[in-house]
Amino acid sequence: MRAVQQANIEVHELSLFVPELRGMASTLTVVALDGGEMVAAHVGDSRLYLVREGAAIQLSKDHTVAAERQRLGLLSEQQARTHAGKSILTRSLGRELICSIDRIFLPLSQDDVLILCSDGLHGVLGDREIEALVRQADAKAVCQALIDAANARGTPDNLTAAVVRMTGPIPARPPPSGLGEKLRRLVLGLRSL
Repeated sequence: MRAVQQANIEVHELSLFVPELRGMASTLTVVALDGGEMVAAHVGDSRLYLVREGAAIQLSKDHTVAAERQRLGLLSEQQARTHAGKSILTRSLGRELICSIDRIFLPLSQDDVLILCSDGLHGVLGDREIEALVRQADAKAVCQALIDAANARGTPDNLTAAVVRMTGPIPARPPPSGLGEKLRRLVLGLRSL
């Protein structure tokens, strides 16, 4: 997480001291694999999906005006998709000196697929469409199929996708110990509610 905060500070400083970069900010979703566990850092409206047993699950939360209103119950999912605030970020890298970062921990299983994508992809493809495209054999083919499908829809925004398919045996997680493991269980328990 220190690397993400350092990147935030560097983007923030550039936006302050280089006039043509004033107001610059970015979204960020990164994943690290440690044995059989995924650790992610997220800020903005890029997304992280897990596709497990054919079902796509959005692991990250969008940090936009529309998404915040949806979480408060002020907008339905459909209303949020078309709301004027769907692209207005409430959190981004570089916007402020200190950035609030979502951390996501998840044990992985064989055949899990992780998808990291920008709003140019998830803004035009629904979760069911993403699930259907993940049935491709390898990660490279899935990635290309996602990009082709978003381009075919005439995506109006930047388009980025990365796909990781877990193949082979997944290393066993080390036995639970200490506060870190208790926090991970708590986070995973809250995500399942």
